[in-house]
Amino acid sequence: MRIVLLAVFLFLANSSWAQTPLDSLQQDSMPKATEAERFQKLGDSLKIEWRYALSENDWLVLDTSLGYMHDFAWGWGGESWTENYGNLGHWGTPVFAKTWQYEEKELGPRLGAGEHLEAYRLRPEQLRIYQVEDKKALTNLYYSQINLRNIALKAELSQQYNDQLYYGLQYSVLSQRGYFNSLASQHRDFGAQIHYKKGAYKGSLFFVSSSQNQSENGGLQDTTLQGLSNDFLETAEIGLNEGDNDSPRQENRFLELLYRQNWKNWEHQIRYQQERYKFFDNNLATDSSFYGPLQVNNRGLRMAMQQQKIQNQLTYRMNNLQLYFGHRYQAVKQEPLALEHIHSLFAGANYQLKGLSASAKILGGNKALDYQFQLQYERPLFKGLAAAAWGQMQQFRPSFLEQNAYLSGQQIWDNDFSQSQEINLGLGLSWKGQEGSLKAQYFLRQNPIIYNLSGQPEQLQVGLGLLQLELKQSLHYRGFYAETRLVGQLVNGNEKYWPLPQGQIQQKLYFKGKYFRNASWEFGFRLRYQTAFYAQAYAPTWNQFYLQDQQQLSFYPQLDAFFVLKVYRFRIGLNYQNLSYFWENQNYFSTYRYAEANNWLRLSIAWRLFN
Repeated sequence: MRIVLLAVFLFLANSSWAQTPLDSLQQDSMPKATEAERFQKLGDSLKIEWRYALSENDWLVLDTSLGYMHDFAWGWGGESWTENYGNLGHWGTPVFAKTWQYEEKELGPRLGAGEHLEAYRLRPEQLRIYQVEDKKALTNLYYSQINLRNIALKAELSQQYNDQLYYGLQYSVLSQRGYFNSLASQHRDFGAQIHYKKGAYKGSLFFVSSSQNQSENGGLQDTTLQGLSNDFLETAEIGLNEGDNDSPRQENRFLELLYRQNWKNWEHQIRYQQERYKFFDNNLATDSSFYGPLQVNNRGLRMAMQQQKIQNQLTYRMNNLQLYFGHRYQAVKQEPLALEHIHSLFAGANYQLKGLSASAKILGGNKALDYQFQLQYERPLFKGLAAAAWGQMQQFRPSFLEQNAYLSGQQIWDNDFSQSQEINLGLGLSWKGQEGSLKAQYFLRQNPIIYNLSGQPEQLQVGLGLLQLELKQSLHYRGFYAETRLVGQLVNGNEKYWPLPQGQIQQKLYFKGKYFRNASWEFGFRLRYQTAFYAQAYAPTWNQFYLQDQQQLSFYPQLDAFFVLKVYRFRIGLNYQNLSYFWENQNYFSTYRYAEANNWLRLSIAWRLFN
């Protein structure tokens, strides 16, 4: 039966564009109870534990609450679209994070094209292993749909087959469209893992494949249309030709193989990666100046980059310390340049002891040295109050795209940028009972590379600083729950180089109820708002965001409604997103000149099955 249901879900997803993101299950905000009481109340008969397959951390109990059904949350790392992007996951249009976050850069040479699509990409580090009572096979199914052109699916199958063998399969597909049908995204992921253990030997093999396709129309040509009603926007001029089969497109392809073997305190990894990025437009708009004076060849306008990477790593573990070193080989190709061969050496260490964790990594090669350092300390205080402090910094080199760019064989820019540095310092408090947290962070970017008003990379010779405060507070009384998130962001000078909303608010109010023993429901509303700012423009050719000073985008409060029903391990949810459009009657822009779909009703289903 489980295999039949899995086949049906895969058929529905492949009949149209699709891929999805059901990732992490958010923490349950219900009052504390024993695990036995909790699972009995929620109708889940089996306790499930999980951890990331490449992690040696402790097992976590799989959350069975309904919080993740309130939102359509994309991201293999567990982030929420609502929190980070001020958006509920409708990525048919370009959208960037409105809450700044420190992100670890890939050390060493990197392509640089398509980097903002990293959230879609599945990696071996994000594959999970599950521990189910009686070694039962576990199947997680998730399906979400707005219409036949906006579909999401995730199917996950795993089992501890016997004491020696564990296997897992994962497939996801997401299809989304923006306001215009020519603004579309199609993303697919497939992951497989197998683990074998016998005596002191442990071996693992991972395979991950990701494809990302984006159709593009260049956005609106006229900047004065923001705020007009839907009727006006339907007749607006766009930057590029559009068509079902010949719209300009971006294509990303990723392939990754990882073999890991452990013997006592030693671990050896061999990793192979293949990455390809391409943008092409074979149907150029004659009345558009989108590409400027560029000429094209008989293949139309085209940009292509690709690389292959082989990495060999040896790790030694003792008590709380982990040491590793290795070698990386890269073969990089950017049309029309010749193939480039790059060798790098790297080494690092990780240390954990009670509330203290520290890590360091350095990579040298190609006449440059990159590094990453992290230090974090957490300590409980009293009566459920805990404090944390952290610091992290990194130095990384420019990407290939930032240094050189070609379109249809023509060189667009040729730069000689130096390395950039980033620092993040933070303090935090968290409390239990009525759960909440308060974080204060400072971000510093030295010699940053930004895409300027002309859409070309530029390295600033100044530092950019950002102070960020974030407050989260959950309140509950009987069946009523309230969750609040407030964010303030202040750039210390040179705001034009770092456009972000200064304030954000996200408020969720909902009710919980229960039918009989194994059925429960939740109903509520979500409010989202951010202050006006000069939201970045988007260059589909490079898949990059760049600065603009033509229009300050204003945002009205968006109100959403949701209802979720759970019966045993089956969940069904309805989300109506952007009810505010009925009285605002204005288009909502996620990015300069790119309008989102106005409002929509999303149906979602999640089902956990066992054999």
